[in-house]
Amino acid sequence: TTTMANIRIPEGQYTETVYGMIKEHKYFEVIQILNMCLENNPKSQAALSLLGYCYYRQQDFEAAASCYSQLVQLHPESDDYRIYYAQSLYKSCAFQEAMKTSCQIENEDLQSKVVKLQAAIKYSEDDFPNARTLV
Repeated sequence: TTTMANIRIPEGQYTETVYGMIKEHKYFEVIQILNMCLENNPKSQAALSLLGYCYYRQQDFEAAASCYSQLVQLHPESDDYRIYYAQSLYKSCAFQEAMKTSCQIENEDLQSKVVKLQAAIKYSEDDFPNARTLV
């Protein structure tokens, strides 16, 4: 049994416990656990990805953007991380950086999300004519 952030996790049940807590919306506790994991393994893709998700769900968009920024640097081939990064930037009102990041996404499967995000960014910047052309 491992104790992390005052939460006892039985040996071999770490992943199951963390995902169970996420399912129960215990994001604060999961964030504590994942941050402790990152102290030992700061480039853990799984920990950074889950941490970004939990921060986003907690509406701490700047912290989520920080996680996804690291993931984009570690895994530049992943447009999924890039869209999560752009969405987090948008939600934290970093509109120019969100637009710049969204323009780097090439995956055709994500293009409808990219266009919606870009329209939302333009709308948030009061650029209504360009927002309208995107939707």
